[in-house]
Order: sequence, then structure tokens, then C-alpha cells
Amino acid sequence: MMSQLSSLATKSKSDKVKNDERKEREREEREEKERKRIEKLEEGKRGYKVQEPISLITPYNSGVTSNFALPDPNSTQNTHTITRPPDVNSTRLKLPCVGMEQEIIEAVSSNPVTILCGETGSGKSTQVPQFLLEWMWGAGHKGMIGVTQPRRVAAVSTGKRVAYECGVGERDGRIKGKRSKGEGNLVGWQTRYESQGLGSKTRIKLMTDGILLSTIKSDLLLRDYGVVVLDEAHERTMNTDVLLGLIDGAVRLRKEMGDPLKVVIMSATLRVADFTENKSLFSSFGEIPVIRVPGRTHPVTIHHSKHTNLTDWVGEAVKKTCKIHRSLPPGGILVFLTGKDEIVKAVKKIECSLNGRRKGGRGREDEEEVATAKDDGSQLRDKDDEEEDAYAYQGIDSDSDSDSDDDDDDDPSPSSHPVLVLPLYSMLSGASQSKVFQPPPPNTRLIVVSTNIAETSVTIPGITYVVDSGREKKRSNDVKTGTARFQVEWISKAAADQRAGRAGRTGPGHCYRLYSSSVYDRQFEQFATPEMLARPIEDVVLAMKAMGIRHVGSFPFPSKPDVMQIRQACKMLLNLGCIRKEDSTDLNEEGTITDLGRALSKLPVGVRLGKVLVGSVGAGAIDVGIMLVSCLSEQSPFQGGFIEEEEEEGEDDEEETEGGDEVDKNIEEEKKEKARTKQRAELSSQWKHPMGDTVSRFIASGAYHHSGRNAGGATEEGVLNAFCKANGLSDTIMKRILTLRGQLGRVVDMRLGGKGQERGKKVPILPPPSRLQQRQISQLLCSGFLDRVARRAMGGGIVDSRGVVRRDAYIACSGDLKRPLYLSSRCALYERDWKSLPEFVVYENVIERERKGELVAIMDNVTRIEPEWLCSLARNSPLLKLGDISASPPPEFDRDRDAVVCYREVLYGEAGWKLPPTKFEMVKCFEEENFREGVGAQKGDNYVWFARLLLEGKVFEELGGLTSCLNEKPSSITMRKQLSKIVLLVNTLEEDGVDTKEKFERKVAHDDKYLWGTIKGWCLKEKRSEFKRIWGGMVKSIVVGGK
Repeated sequence: MMSQLSSLATKSKSDKVKNDERKEREREEREEKERKRIEKLEEGKRGYKVQEPISLITPYNSGVTSNFALPDPNSTQNTHTITRPPDVNSTRLKLPCVGMEQEIIEAVSSNPVTILCGETGSGKSTQVPQFLLEWMWGAGHKGMIGVTQPRRVAAVSTGKRVAYECGVGERDGRIKGKRSKGEGNLVGWQTRYESQGLGSKTRIKLMTDGILLSTIKSDLLLRDYGVVVLDEAHERTMNTDVLLGLIDGAVRLRKEMGDPLKVVIMSATLRVADFTENKSLFSSFGEIPVIRVPGRTHPVTIHHSKHTNLTDWVGEAVKKTCKIHRSLPPGGILVFLTGKDEIVKAVKKIECSLNGRRKGGRGREDEEEVATAKDDGSQLRDKDDEEEDAYAYQGIDSDSDSDSDDDDDDDPSPSSHPVLVLPLYSMLSGASQSKVFQPPPPNTRLIVVSTNIAETSVTIPGITYVVDSGREKKRSNDVKTGTARFQVEWISKAAADQRAGRAGRTGPGHCYRLYSSSVYDRQFEQFATPEMLARPIEDVVLAMKAMGIRHVGSFPFPSKPDVMQIRQACKMLLNLGCIRKEDSTDLNEEGTITDLGRALSKLPVGVRLGKVLVGSVGAGAIDVGIMLVSCLSEQSPFQGGFIEEEEEEGEDDEEETEGGDEVDKNIEEEKKEKARTKQRAELSSQWKHPMGDTVSRFIASGAYHHSGRNAGGATEEGVLNAFCKANGLSDTIMKRILTLRGQLGRVVDMRLGGKGQERGKKVPILPPPSRLQQRQISQLLCSGFLDRVARRAMGGGIVDSRGVVRRDAYIACSGDLKRPLYLSSRCALYERDWKSLPEFVVYENVIERERKGELVAIMDNVTRIEPEWLCSLARNSPLLKLGDISASPPPEFDRDRDAVVCYREVLYGEAGWKLPPTKFEMVKCFEEENFREGVGAQKGDNYVWFARLLLEGKVFEELGGLTSCLNEKPSSITMRKQLSKIVLLVNTLEEDGVDTKEKFERKVAHDDKYLWGTIKGWCLKEKRSEFKRIWGGMVKSIVVGGK
């Protein structure tokens, strides 16, 4: 029986091998046939004049008519020339996407929406824009081809490559030739921080999805575009999901206008059901064609670890990388880790192990190009396999899905072959990112240690080996409480396949997964959760309200957000005054947009920062507001915090690598790193400011800009870099803040009518903020974060889960967030003595972190505020609840406001904190819709109190001595005695509407006897002459002053 089973298994395996060989021969024949066809087609396209018509074929929705015609073969008007570099034509022929150009163009020309599903290595990102360009030229169509990417580095690198392939850019990304001002290049690109080659002659525009989203807010029809390509749509970023819904409307409207807009959705995975089966998205266009483009032209062997190391995946990745270099043939190595901290650590260890020392060319520059990214981070790891790798590479052995296990890499000696080890993550400077695309020196192996940015967004040439940790750093948000937690999680199976595909671009490759096949099968989801379902959506909701979409829930999202997400977004917008509700208690009512909300929707920043910016315009402090928003838009520039992080903050100080001399090296390196961290913390501590983190950032940013004054070009850059190194600042963050200041200045001028100095080409250098400006900065920040105010726990403090009384705990004003909040030891306001902590603060975010084994909520970017500010800043917010007018302290006359003011009880937040009694103009209190008369005041009391304060000399200084001449105390007026002279005086003022000094002066200037007949009944007989003199002096000063 066993022999029969063995025979069957052998036969089955033999059949499988034969079948695979047959498929491989068929694939090679198809490729050869396609290559010859493309060569012939290329010969007929010299100067791009189509020589023969492209016949339309179905099933691409043949019943749909389109104003987009295919090129006329006899036309001579639409001839354009693309002079490609010699190496490009041969390289393009190897891309699977090029072989399907005809099919792609036929589908696009026949359908409003086309889905292109291209695997890694298909060439879709660089070739499809060129296909579309040639097609539009040939058909005589105008309009740009807009191509979006989720990441900045992908938009820039793809733009540079497309420009190079079109013959209008150099290999290093520079624009070829000279252009007149405003003319632009054939291919241009734009991100938040960078714009190049854009002008009147631009036909292909690469950009981040956020740039196109900003465009469509102001131009719903996208009139400047003929085709929009949404690349990497499988990543399902929030911007891309919103764009899909908005473009759905744009396509329908443009079709009705006779000027159709074409849309191409490109995905690197086969997850297209969200687009094709969505009944509300592109439902009016019939069946959407899906074109599948094969990807890898070379097989990739997958190796799973037999065991999964759940704690030290960085160490495992380093070991595997070193082993590959020592054991396997040449080829680049791409290592996937979760964030900047892990990458820097791994790069140093690999260099130390393989080069025998730290790479001389890299020092603190690369380490410090980044501060901690909001959505980036570190931590987690697994194991691998052994010398089977070398045999597998040669095809001698190996299962494509093998589970294997290795011995540790115990060889501490440097490699005989040098390596070039480079980091890659989103916050790295553009110059450092571009290094990974350059060929390494001769006989040197390239090793790139990257986040998931290299998964699909960019293609690094020469990669043969991939080391995949299987993890990524994700920000998970609690929709209800608003707290966020950065945690390392397993990637999806689709992402794992994308990573593996990076090894098969130039030849047979290998992917070493540092996790077992069992973990892969059981714990990896098929696809990642769309960002729309995992993040706060207040910016999305406001943008839709501004575009007239009343019910966000009915918008055609590819994946609809949860009802709770929409409710929480509307609650936040209501608290900030961006929307209003008829019934604030109705959870299902989404509200209508206010004037403030409409103004914020015009700005390319989030709702909160937009309110800060609008508030600065109203306060006449535009330049301060622009600099503040620029600082808040970036991460903290302080390299080590203000003090060295405590152990309880979750730092792991133990060395994780084992083995001989390697341990000694690593321990020594760890000691040096600790010393550097401590030094950076000491340098950063000079920026610590008693008002908090935001003011600290503001001052540091101003000092950075000031340090480069009167310098230019390379000199200025060198000065600024030196300043950052000497003061514990991130040069990359500082540069971005400065760039953003210039951009926001232009936006404020165009969209808010601001007249700040920022409008000029050069960003003004701001002096250090005065004490008044420091308070202004804190108030502006508070205005955008009204629902993120916290108060230090009063009384006996809070007992934590371990039974310890915490007097340093804070309570949030939001009823949704009921857990205690704490300051990070890196915060500028942090003090060990809780008595020194401010009572009220405002924070930007709440991040969950682990302290001594339990999760605690840590406030991020905290600023001190005064409770008195909340009353004026939150006047139109439901967070502020005004009580009755207080009888004590009594009303008074405020000469600055020229009004009778009263004190009211003020409650703040859903917790109902009682704030200090606050002054309000009495007449405005009576104008409130929900004003309730009580003991403190009744409607009309503004005239009663004005009469009293007038006689007490509180309105006019000249009447200061009048009380000694009166036969009745002025206080009797507010005691509501029914005396005829009191009634007569109050009624006269009320009938004439006089309750301010200005109104009284106008009456007296018109009639110098005004009120004399009424007021003389208050005079003592024996004081008549003095009474007349005092009153007359007041009248005279008014009349003379009026003249």
C-alpha cells in the first residue's frame, strides 16, 4: 500500500514538473511573439505618427460611444515626437505592460472607467501614462494626464523616470534643457513639499492623491485633465477612496457636457471587487473592464522560517542579510522593517558586521534626518533558513514555499566583498532617498533597509533577495475616544506577495520570510483594512459638506465608513463651530456647514489646523499663525526630547544579539548610542519653554530660519545643517517647516484674503515671540483643539490600576475619553513634582503607550492654557455652557468695552468643569435665544445698572464726587425700589436706548440739557450748587470734546 502511494506521489510530482515546463515554454513563445510585434510597432511610431488604425474589439463595453476617437492614420496635424534615450526602448520591451498597450488603449478609449490590475514588475506606473500621452496626441485631445500616488517618494521617483523615458529629463531627475518661465516640462510632478516641471506645456502630471483631492475641491469637474490615473489604488488610502467617489460625479457631468473624462484605476493586487461590484460607485457606466497584466518575468522562490521569533525580528533580519551576503551570488538585498528606529539600528549592525566598521560616509546626518514620524515607528521579528539557499538559487533544490531553519550567523568577521547599506523611509530627505536608485560601486552589493514604502510605491533596481519581517507599524484609532496607538502588526497576504515580487525584477529571486508558513496561513488577512475604515474622517466630512453633500453616509465610498465614524466626525466639527445642528441631541443629524467651516474647507490643512490659521487672520497675526501651523504640521524637531526617556516609557535597553565578539561590539555600540542620545537630549533641552511643546517648536523654528540669514545657496544650507547638529534639531523637519511656511503664505493670500508678509518669495524671519505673542500662540492652538482640553485631577488625585494614587493625572473634557491622561517625560511641561504641573492644558493627540506592563494614555504636544481663555475661544461651541448671571460679584462698567458687564457661571466640557466667573456684556446676554431670567438679572437690567453706575461716577470720571450730593444712594436703583425718580430715570434711558458712554455722549452733544430735568430730583437741597457744577463739568467736557 505504501509503495502504491509512493508511486502515485512520484507520478503526480513528475506530471507537475512536466506541466510547469510546458507552461514555461508557452510563456517564452508568447514573449518572443510579443517582442517582435512591439519592435514592429515601435518602428512605425517614430515621431509618434500612428501608421495603421487600431481596431476596436469587444468585450470592452462596445455599446458605449465616446467622443475620444482613436488616432487618425492619415492625419498630419497630431504628430509629436518623443525622443527616448537609447537604453529606454530595449528596457521597455521587457515590461509585460508594453505588450498590452493596444488592449489598454482600446479599453480606455471605449469606456469612461478602466481598471488595470498589474502585478509587481509589470511597468504599469511608468508606461501607462506614456501610452495615454501618445494616444491623446494621436487623437488630438487636450488636457493633462493626472497620475496620483499615495506616497511622495513614489510620485517624485515615478515622475523622474517618466520624464527620463520621454526624453525630457536626465537620469538623475533634472529637467533636460531650458524652459521659459511658466512653460513647464512635458512631464512634471507635485507633492506637498516639492513641485517641478509644471507649466503650460505639461501633459503628464505626477502627484500625491492629496494634491488632486485639493484640486477637485475647487474644480469638481477637473477641467484641466483629460485622463486621471489613480495608481496603487489597492492601498486604499483615505484620499484615494474620497477621490474615487468625487471622480464618479465628475465623469458623469463631463460626459453630459460632451467633454468626457477618462479614469484609469491601477492596482497591484487582484482586489478589485470593491470597485467593480460597488453598486453606488460608477454604477451608471455599465460593466467596468478589468485588464490583468502579468507581473514578474522571473520566478521568485519563497522561503518561510520554521520558527517565528516574536521579539527580535530586527536581529533575525540582520543575521539573514549577513548570511545571504556571505553565502549567495551577487544581487541586491531589500530588507523590510517597520520604521525608522529599526532601520537605523539594522543599518548600523549590518555595516558593522559586513564592513567591519561603521560606514565612513554616513554619520549622524542620516540618523537625524528624521524625527519620529506620526504614522511610522519600530518593533517585532522572526527566524530563517540555511545553506539550502545557495542550492535553491541554482535550482538544485527547493520548494517554492518551503519551511526551513538555520543556525545563527555566528561569523563576526567582516566580509571580503564590500556592501553599500542604505536606509529608505518616507521622512528621509529626497537626496538620501535617491541614493537607493543609483547603481552601487563596482563589486559592491547594495543592501536597502526599508519600510513598506518599497513594497509597491517604488522599484529599486538590481534586487535579487528580499528579507521580509512580515510586519508594519500601524496607527490604530479608537473612533469613539479619539485615542491612537502605534503598534506593529502582521501585514496582509497581498502585501507579503508584493514584497516577494520585488526579488524577481531582473532575474530569478528569493524571498526570505522571517515567519512560518503556519503564521502566514492563520494570522495574515488576505487584504489590509482600507484606511477609510480605520481613521478619523472629520476632514472628509467637512470637505463633502462644503461641496453640498448633505448626507455623507450616502456618498459612493468604495468602503462605507461606519455610522459611529460619521457621528464622531460631526461631533468634532460641531464642537469647533464648523457645522450647526437644529437639534444637537440628534445623533443621526449630520448638520449644515457654517461660514467658518466653509473657510476651513478651502485650506490644504486639516480642520483643526485650518481653524488655527483662520483665527490668526482674524487676530491680525497671520505670520504667527502660518509659522504655528507649519510647526504643527510636522513632527517634533527635537532629536532626543527634552530629557532622556525613562525606562518606564517602554524603551528596551537590552542588547538582543548573541555571540562572541559580536556581543562586545554591539554592547559598545549601544553604549555609544546611549551617549549620543543623552547628548541630543541635552542639546534639545535648551528649547524647553514653560508654555509647552508648541511654543518650544515655534521658537526653535524661528531660530533655525534666523541662523541662515544673509547666506545663500550652498552656504546657507551648510549653515542651517550645522545649526541643527549643534542644537539637537532635525534638519529635515526644519527644512519642511520652512518650505511649508512659504506655501501656506500663498494659500492664505489667495483663499483667505490675508495680507501677511509670507506672501513674498522669501519667508520673513520672525523674531522670538514676546510674552504677549506666546500667549497668543497658545490661544490660537487652543481654538483648534477645543475638544482636547484636559484638567489636572483635583482633590486626592486618581488611583491607577495598580492602586497607586496619581496626582499627576489629567482628565479630558470629552465624555468619550474617560481614562486618565499623563504627560510624557519628553514633554516641555513635564515635572516630577505634580504641584508644578499646570492645571489646564491642551493636547494635540493621545497615544497609548506601555508603562510597567500596562497601557497608559499619553498626551502628545501639550501646551499650557488659562481657563479664562476658554470662554471667549469656545463661545459658539456646545462644549461651553453658560449659567445664569451671578449676583456676586455685581455687574460693573467696562470702559474698554464701553458696556455694562456682568459675571456668569461657566461650565466647560462634557464633564461640566466649573470655570472662574467670566465677564459678559449684559445686553448680549439678554439677546441669547436661551437666556433665562433669574435672581442675577432680568431683561432691561442693562439700563438699570447703567443708571446706577452713571450716578456712582463709574462711567464718567467727572461724576466721581456726585454721590455726596445725592438724596438717595445709587444702589437703591438696583434694589428695585419703586420710587418715582428711579422709575423716571430708568425709563428715560430705556426709551432713548442709552446704556453706553458713547450713546450718552451723543445725546448730550445734541442736547446739553439731556437728563437734567430727570436727574435734578436726586439732588440734596444744600448741595444744589455743587451738584450743578459737577454735572455741568461733565456736560462741558462732552460738548467741548465733540467740537
